[in-house]
Amino acid sequence: MTDSELRAELKKKFGKVQSTGTGYLYVPCPTCHPKDRKKCKRYVYPSREASNCWVCNTTLTLATLLGSTEHVQVERVSEEVEKKVNPLAAVMPCNKVVPLTQLPQTHPALDFLRKDHLLEFERYGREFGIVYCPSDGGKVLNGKPFVSSADRLIFPVNYHNQMVGWQMRAIPGTTYGDREDALRYYHLFNKGSYLYNFDNAVQYPIVIVVEGVKKALKFQNAVATLGKSVSRTQVELLCMNWKKIVLLLDDGKEARAKSAELAQAMKMQGKQVVDINPGDYGYDSPDEMTLDAAQGIVAENIKDWVL
Repeated sequence: MTDSELRAELKKKFGKVQSTGTGYLYVPCPTCHPKDRKKCKRYVYPSREASNCWVCNTTLTLATLLGSTEHVQVERVSEEVEKKVNPLAAVMPCNKVVPLTQLPQTHPALDFLRKDHLLEFERYGREFGIVYCPSDGGKVLNGKPFVSSADRLIFPVNYHNQMVGWQMRAIPGTTYGDREDALRYYHLFNKGSYLYNFDNAVQYPIVIVVEGVKKALKFQNAVATLGKSVSRTQVELLCMNWKKIVLLLDDGKEARAKSAELAQAMKMQGKQVVDINPGDYGYDSPDEMTLDAAQGIVAENIKDWVL
């Protein structure tokens, strides 16, 4: 049975099926109290033989869920669309770069990092490979909307010691960064296939999951999903490489719902997960936290974990 066939069978059985970016299918739960049965809170993952429910926490095999006495084997077929690899994605998008430590202390790029309490410029270059592309070193990568690498910070994305992509960030207060038609962020690789800072973080038994690259700089063992969405591939990378996972996504109704969904999906795969809401500590985002505050909040939430 393929993913699509499983979805069809579940829809036939339960009348409706909801899906998530993490690869799970939701159906109404037959083992819940009648008042909760219409809620799509039972999780089904195509490659797993068991399903579980957020509400009643009752485990059912797929065979039982589908009303079959036979073993149900689901063939895993990824629903993510494979993107063609752009040959420019793994090449630095500029003719000239400047290490952060060689920029004047009053440079807008350093002020941009300081705004989020990021002060360890030497470490960001050494551990993360972050550099600045000056005005005379940029390349025009797109016409409409206008994209040049000039006046941007470049965040390389590595996987197994190879650069697989990069993310550029326009800097306010610079010639190109202040252009109204310039994109703030730009990349040419399939960011849903990777986690930023994976190679550094995988050396640690605990991983901290954040959204953006700057947030990851506050920890040595953090990975960024490179955006608000989390792909099935990224969930698989997390679950294959770590048993203990800390989620530190932004505050807000939509982000909190996504974070809770992600935590539940990982717990169903046997992972130890803590979901930290920055709002509980007076922050909208980890960007607003100092390094000490961010690391202290995480330490407080995992103090009972046995390493």
